[in-house]
Amino acid sequence: MAKQTTVTTQKFDEVAEVLKEISNGRDVEPGKAKKAIEKYNNMTGDLAFYKKEFEEKDAKSNKVRRKRQDELEKLNEEKTALKKKVNELEQRLSSVLGQKITADNPDIADLSDPHRPTKLVEKFRSLYDDEWTNAYEELDKLCSNKKEDKIISVLVDLIKAVDNICGAISVQQIGLTLAVIKDDLTNPKLSKGKDTYSGDKTEMNKTQENKLTEMVKNLRKELAELSVSPVCKIFYDYKLKHTLKGLKMDEAPKMNEYVRRLIHIIWMMKSQDPPMVLVWPDAGKPVNKDRFTFYTKSGDVVAFVVWPSVLLHKDGPQMSKGVVQGK
Repeated sequence: MAKQTTVTTQKFDEVAEVLKEISNGRDVEPGKAKKAIEKYNNMTGDLAFYKKEFEEKDAKSNKVRRKRQDELEKLNEEKTALKKKVNELEQRLSSVLGQKITADNPDIADLSDPHRPTKLVEKFRSLYDDEWTNAYEELDKLCSNKKEDKIISVLVDLIKAVDNICGAISVQQIGLTLAVIKDDLTNPKLSKGKDTYSGDKTEMNKTQENKLTEMVKNLRKELAELSVSPVCKIFYDYKLKHTLKGLKMDEAPKMNEYVRRLIHIIWMMKSQDPPMVLVWPDAGKPVNKDRFTFYTKSGDVVAFVVWPSVLLHKDGPQMSKGVVQGK
């Protein structure tokens, strides 16, 4: 193509020379003019050819460019999919390792767990710093004839009631789930219409029972969020009206928000294995300053309790200090 371009350039120079002579008023021999016209026509054909050839190469180049772009997009999609699979595998591996490390060892935290004890304690303390104050102020307005310690006593009774209900439901949930799964594993059944068929029941040994218990507890911990709303409904229907006597909850939006968050956090605490524990000191007893800070007054003796301290499990390490009024 470079040689053809050179020839075309020569033709253009010869035609340009003839045109220049004509423009300067010089006479041009008919043969030379005819030859220049032929060269011009040839040059026009050459340019049309080059134009077509360029367009074809440009189209081919665009096709190659689009193909490479499509390949690049496909590679990026594959890269994204592989990265997602790697992240999923990392999470699964982290979860499995976390379960193996933390099994029967609650003092070691599984950092892949968004509801691990340290996170729950942070939420529990945040509940006291924020929603508890709002709930107290709302109760103060709705129960204007009650003193400070009486209003706080209502809030303390509420926490204790939630703790008791969540603890009871948690124990029953594990027990019932274990019983159903154990029965179905050792005594499978087939239902056909009105008839039910079963074989000879087998027995689980202690190792199998322990393995099943561990699996059920881990499963319940992983899926504990599913039970939050039903547990709230149970508490509202069964216990709240006795705990907050005379208080119309539809007139107390801040109290409602506080109660629901309280149930959520404590339920997740009770879903740990072993469950986390709230500690309440007795009024009139010496203040354990390692476990409690003061509300508005300090002293050596507990006047009344405001907020419980939290242990990782029964007789376990302390996770968060509580609050008491001293005297």
